Amino acid sequence: MVFADQLVDVHELEVLTEHPWFRSYQLQRELAPEAFSARLMTAHDDPAVELEALRRLTSDEQESLLCLLADLAAIDDHTDPREERVLAHLAQGLQRLPPSVATRLSEARNRTTALREKLNLPKPLPRKRVRLLRFADRALGLSAVDALTSRAGQGQRVKLWRRQTLFNHHSYTASLKQMRQLTSELMPQTQTTLESAAQSLQSLQESFADITSALFASELPKDSQEQLEALLTTVRERLERIVQQDLDVLRNDLLAKQRSLKQFCMATIGRTMAGKSTLIASLTGRDQGAIGNGQQGFTRYNRAYNFHGLRLIDTPGIGAAGGQGANFEQAALRDTEVARAIFPETDLVCFVIDSDSTVPCTRELMQQLHRRGKAFLVLLNVKVSLQGGIDRLRSRLEAKFAKEGQQSISGNIAAIRRDLAQAIGEEEATRVAILPIHAKAALKASQTADPIQAETWRELSRVDQVLEHLDGLITQQAPELRRRTLRANPRHELERIAQDLGALEASLANQARVFQETQNSTAKQVQEIFADLQREVRNRIEAIFQALDVCATSFSADNYRRNGKEIERLWKAELEHFGLASQVDDLAAWLKEELAIRLDALQDDIRDRLQFQVGAATLHSRLEFDLDIGFEEALRSNVKLGFKILTGIFAVFMFVPSPIQPFAWLGSLLAGFAPMLIDWLIPGGDQRRREAQKGLKEKLLESLQNTRLNMAQQFDDAIRSQRDQVAAAIAQGLGGSRTALLAFRDQLLTTQAELLQSLTSLD
Repeated sequence: MVFADQLVDVHELEVLTEHPWFRSYQLQRELAPEAFSARLMTAHDDPAVELEALRRLTSDEQESLLCLLADLAAIDDHTDPREERVLAHLAQGLQRLPPSVATRLSEARNRTTALREKLNLPKPLPRKRVRLLRFADRALGLSAVDALTSRAGQGQRVKLWRRQTLFNHHSYTASLKQMRQLTSELMPQTQTTLESAAQSLQSLQESFADITSALFASELPKDSQEQLEALLTTVRERLERIVQQDLDVLRNDLLAKQRSLKQFCMATIGRTMAGKSTLIASLTGRDQGAIGNGQQGFTRYNRAYNFHGLRLIDTPGIGAAGGQGANFEQAALRDTEVARAIFPETDLVCFVIDSDSTVPCTRELMQQLHRRGKAFLVLLNVKVSLQGGIDRLRSRLEAKFAKEGQQSISGNIAAIRRDLAQAIGEEEATRVAILPIHAKAALKASQTADPIQAETWRELSRVDQVLEHLDGLITQQAPELRRRTLRANPRHELERIAQDLGALEASLANQARVFQETQNSTAKQVQEIFADLQREVRNRIEAIFQALDVCATSFSADNYRRNGKEIERLWKAELEHFGLASQVDDLAAWLKEELAIRLDALQDDIRDRLQFQVGAATLHSRLEFDLDIGFEEALRSNVKLGFKILTGIFAVFMFVPSPIQPFAWLGSLLAGFAPMLIDWLIPGGDQRRREAQKGLKEKLLESLQNTRLNMAQQFDDAIRSQRDQVAAAIAQGLGGSRTALLAFRDQLLTTQAELLQSLTSLD
């Protein structure tokens, strides 16, 4: 529960210290309270919960444990959703669901009211003479007062009195009061703005879900379908990130701010070994064991302390070795993310930079803070060893401050100023205070029992100058800094969300243009594919009928003498032998296969949907002749056959002695010349034969021509029908997708305008 929000708060330690169940637990485990607190504040391993061990507790112990967890969640006037989930998970694991989590938290707030008031109790105002000293400092100046008090031998006492006035005077109290009043006014407005933004984004997400369903239901070419699916997946992920992550982060930022609504919050950030924890320990006097050595991971959580009404947050050292993660890079990344988690809560960020390190590692953080509207100051921790005592340290520090060049204090400050100018601009950089300190000397002062030596160590540390600057900054700027925290940060995040929507809108507009271009180019490609197939089909039909033409010519030469019925029978047999119907089926099958192959890149499902309606190609084998060539040739053939028979009969009687033998010789001679005589008596036989052959050939070719035209027309109609269907499907799919994307783009623009309009309430 303590680690759930990545922040270990000293208030939570106070709850643990005073809770009877935990005191009993410490006694049973023989845990020293101080050792446990130090262990808790310096833990760097993610804790694990053993539910089985907790289930072995008695019912009263389990209930008392849940009450303790609820108190930990309620102690800071703010219940983090992560803390609620921990409490709910444990209650469910222990099978102690009633009462509800909300009820438990409400009861916890009532139980911890007195402790919260005690922890948040302001420091009592100093005595009247101390207040008069502060008035004299403001009226005469610090140097004049110090000179006077030194002559009177009261210089040390005056320094102690002056320190009592820090963060403890009317101006400071009035500034914090004004800050809290401003918070109560601004927080509801900011929350209302965020809720309005959330509703707009959720409506946008619902609109996208409807459009997505419609787009996936449309028929698209395979490549376009995959492209659209990838685009919609990307859009959905970006929307989910904006709605579920970015917006939730912004909500959590405001929830986190509630932890310090009544206090001015300052966080320290810097590289490992820069001196952050040393400085915090010297100021608060707590958790000195949390000071790192740069070689191992100490805390991997943010730590929150109270300091004279201030909320100080110490963050993990960025770049510490041995942090959590599979490697150094992952550990450094996690430490950075943990440190960034307190940005929303802080009113002021203090960068601690040691004189041996470079500033570029913090430049990105400075840029982020500046964009969020955060104020920050820089403490330059001078690295000088304490070995040799006070005098040796004093001489070393004086040399450092007097030295010129890059390695001097002034050189370091100049380098920091240049990096600041690059990070946030020249003008803004001049407003950032850069104060030198010696953190180890400050810690030494807090650990030294001799008051004179302690005061000397403190003077060398220059920590009082830092506190005086911080006191003046809060006194003069606390309300404005709180305004920036509650306004500039949400505004920055909403502007970033609006920019994300703008980038998404541009992406959709570009994709709609791609769909339009694809639709145009695909339409042309479909026309070319079907035109090419149509030419190929016509060529193949022409080749088939050229072969039939040759067959008809040969058939007419061999059968023109026959009568109509005989020709019809023989021609039908010839056509069956030629196999025209099977060749037409083969042509249709080729066309289907070829078209499916050519359209595969455009329309993957075209094979299943292609249904060619090509009619069966049939030829008329019954021929109607207008010429009597069949009867004439039959008559001519029969007459010749009759004379041949007579010639044979006469030949028989020519060799049989009989009275008619001489007549047989004469009859045989006449029968032999009879065909020639018939041809002489009926002239033009060859011409009539040629005409009969030509007429038969023309009739056959004419019948083939009609069939050829009919077949070509059927294939043309089939190809044209499929072309129109494919073109219509592509136009509908791509055009519909483009229209849907543009419609969603318009919705994006509307939502973006609503977000930008809502930003006016954060001015």
